[in-house]
Amino acid sequence: FFFFFRTRLLHKPYGDQCIFVRRKTFTEVGGYKDMPLLEDVDLVTRLSAHAGPPSIIERDLKTSGRRWQSLGILRTTMLNQYILLRHAMGADLNALAKLYSSGGQMSR
Repeated sequence: FFFFFRTRLLHKPYGDQCIFVRRKTFTEVGGYKDMPLLEDVDLVTRLSAHAGPPSIIERDLKTSGRRWQSLGILRTTMLNQYILLRHAMGADLNALAKLYSSGGQMSR
């Protein structure tokens, strides 16, 4: 559900969904920023502002499911949403990257 809502209705595909962009447009928006996490979210946001919402191609794409398999669907989804929320609230990206890398384990 979250995938459909984010991708189809909000037009916010992320890197694991395969983003195609012309080199000229990619260069015009500044390419990928040097960020520890969410560089795909940043790119899609800038591309959307520059060229409008992306087109969604109805084709299958095979990506790795390791993270989803190891953490589970619910935990992975909740962690991703938590990170996006914290990012929107201005949280430090380095701290969010550590949280993501740990699979959501909070360090003590």
